[in-house]
Amino acid sequence: MKFFNYNLQLKILSVVAATALWFFVVGIENTAYRFPQDIDVHAINLDSNLSIASDLGKAKVLVNAPADVFKNLVVGDFNVSVDLKNAVAGEYDLPLSAIIKNDKVSLIRIEPATIHIKLEPITSKEVKIKVFTTGNAQKGYTVKDMKLSAQTAVITGAQSLISKITTLNAEVTLDGTQSTNFKTNLNLKIDPSGVSDASKLENITIKPDQVSVDVTVTADQQQKTVIVKPNLQGALEVGNLNQKIEISPLTIVVQGEEATLNNLNYIETEQVSIDLLKNQKPLRVNLIIPKNITLVDQSQSSVTITLKGGATQQLLPAAPTQPTGQ
Repeated sequence: MKFFNYNLQLKILSVVAATALWFFVVGIENTAYRFPQDIDVHAINLDSNLSIASDLGKAKVLVNAPADVFKNLVVGDFNVSVDLKNAVAGEYDLPLSAIIKNDKVSLIRIEPATIHIKLEPITSKEVKIKVFTTGNAQKGYTVKDMKLSAQTAVITGAQSLISKITTLNAEVTLDGTQSTNFKTNLNLKIDPSGVSDASKLENITIKPDQVSVDVTVTADQQQKTVIVKPNLQGALEVGNLNQKIEISPLTIVVQGEEATLNNLNYIETEQVSIDLLKNQKPLRVNLIIPKNITLVDQSQSSVTITLKGGATQQLLPAAPTQPTGQ
């Protein structure tokens, strides 16, 4: 009898030791870990007539996994969601669930276990698109105009959010290399002005979500061809129909800012006497270049004025002069 009891005790001790060893080995192979990165919460089974008017937020997960498996886990291995099946407009505290793609990893818990969610009827509204630039074009060039393929787009989402949105942004990014006209596609983004929690805007859709833009790039210094106008003192001989004034060159190319060039139709010469032309021809005369205007070809700073029908003499050089404003 004593022998039997002794064997029984040995058997019990063996079972206890084996169980302890099993837990010890499992404890070494699988350990509880808190995944360090936040995981976005997604909604599933949302009714098509409803929109989420609150921030779903992010969650943490505590998992059990072998050490070598856990160190290779990434955010994409987890899918944390809230199930909105059969939900109607209103506010709820609902549990979160998680799917783990790696079958060697098991979920211990989600933090937080529940989230507060607000559901509203879905609505749509047409809003204007605002196009703007960031950065700069190539040095010496400026964006003059931008034409969008559409002036408005439709936003859809929870009524309380839609009512606060008035503008969509279309951003043209310049990197310092643009010197010619170009066309590009732009993603539309909601202007967050007036929205206290910008994270809620993720639940709003935009259609279309892209527009194209034609961008006009011009040089800061524009060019223009203008006529040369002689500033003559005196008059031609009365009755002499053979006499006429000729200018060479008759036009010149100047450059300057567009606003200045728009008001410039001619470049005037220095004052020259008709009597001097009658006795000495041809005559070289300096141009009077207006302020903020330059010649494209500096060799054209003077022109030749000739009186046809007068006496032929040697060409007289133009007297030096300082440019003055027109």
